[in-house]
Amino acid sequence: MRTTKVSSGLANRKSTKTLPLFAIIVQAVPAALFLLLQAKPGFNALLKAPLLHFQIVVITTVFAVILAVAVLRTALRLRHASTFLLGLGFLSMAGIFMVHGLATPGLILEPNLVVGVAAPVSLLTGAIFMAGSAWVPDTRLGHWISRRMPVLLVAWVLVLVAFGTLAMLRPQVVELLPFTRFTPSDSYAGTELDETAPPTPPAFWAESLVTVALYATTAAAYWRRSQKTGIPTAAALAISAVLFLEAQVAMFFEHVWRLDWWEYHILMLLGFLTGVGTILWELGRRRGLAQVIEGMYSLRDAVDLELQYTDTISVLAAATEAKDPLTQGHTLRVGHLAASIGQELGLPPSRIRVLARAGMLHDVGKLGVPDGVLNKPGRLTVEEFAQIKEHPTKGHEILRRVGDLEEEVRLILAHHERLDGSGYPAGLKGEQIPLEARILSVADVYDSLVMDRPYRKAMTQPEALAIIWDEAKSLLDPQCVVALRRIVERPTTP
Repeated sequence: MRTTKVSSGLANRKSTKTLPLFAIIVQAVPAALFLLLQAKPGFNALLKAPLLHFQIVVITTVFAVILAVAVLRTALRLRHASTFLLGLGFLSMAGIFMVHGLATPGLILEPNLVVGVAAPVSLLTGAIFMAGSAWVPDTRLGHWISRRMPVLLVAWVLVLVAFGTLAMLRPQVVELLPFTRFTPSDSYAGTELDETAPPTPPAFWAESLVTVALYATTAAAYWRRSQKTGIPTAAALAISAVLFLEAQVAMFFEHVWRLDWWEYHILMLLGFLTGVGTILWELGRRRGLAQVIEGMYSLRDAVDLELQYTDTISVLAAATEAKDPLTQGHTLRVGHLAASIGQELGLPPSRIRVLARAGMLHDVGKLGVPDGVLNKPGRLTVEEFAQIKEHPTKGHEILRRVGDLEEEVRLILAHHERLDGSGYPAGLKGEQIPLEARILSVADVYDSLVMDRPYRKAMTQPEALAIIWDEAKSLLDPQCVVALRRIVERPTTP
């Protein structure tokens, strides 16, 4: 098994070596073309084709929706805030850019400015969400988002629908947004190259600068992530962010219905094509999007994707969460947090990889616990709690048959032991409990406290930390608790 995983990891690393060349081509060629059109106005021909414009927008929107649905489904399954924000970014760009297409002059509306306003709003909204996906910390904000994903998704869809409805029925309201320097007649007839352009509104300057800055930081964050993890999808997101950045720049200097105006549409299409193409490529390699995203976000600095997420581990973790649907995403978050605590305590990468895998599998023994006991909304009886306490032992029994997970099994068996000997199943005390198992205990308890349970609502971060600090006196390892506090309270960077 280990040989297969390592060779697969090497293959994945090799596959990413072609990405820099692809990135240069897909980003440099459109940039060079745009500069040529600006330097040689004679080449910047007028191409007034409303129907073609609408068709390109529809095609772009279709790819954006495909990407959004794939990412949002994975986010809802994993309960992962960063992935959710990424999906909202793609969904927002799709919805608002479709308004841009529907506002094509002569299609539904007469000459208007909605077509000029919707495009930059689409890019700005996407930039905000994509930047959030790269930078959002795994702290109180992330947990707040993860607990409310379905509600937030529905609410945002309603906002997008309201924007589209307002744009189509009351375009004069949307036209108040000062994100274009053109007039309704420009949107219909096109801009002459030799005319004196009207002053660019300060708000359009601000929107363009903010959008470019957000996409630049997003691209840098995902590119660094791809270099650390060797995950092509992270690199693809970086490339897409640069393409959207170029689209915003082209939009700022464009001439309506000219070739430089058409180019920003093509750049947006390429941005979404890059994302969809990468997902299809990963699926062709029989790697699910959930597996890729888990590696890209969750253990990005310390854990090699191919070593931590084998098919066996992914299947067992998914089966565990299917058994206990109210705790979906728990195993992923515990694996992430345990690895982060291990890093904070200075453990070597080999030990952190073990921690990550143990976190993903720590509750696998619940597969042997009856559903009625596991999902009981009220307090458990003594007999029912005794069945719950058997899950570390059951996990040991399940995983010892897998092979090559001996160290992980040792930690899983001990992750409910407590310093004073009151834990289970063996009643180990103090240093008898492996350090990694003590780390896993702290991560498990913290995530359980800040998430909803059938018998109580989620606690806030300060409340959870206060309880864990109290338990550090006798139950949980104080050095692990201190490391946890440093992690969740500090501002994080990608």
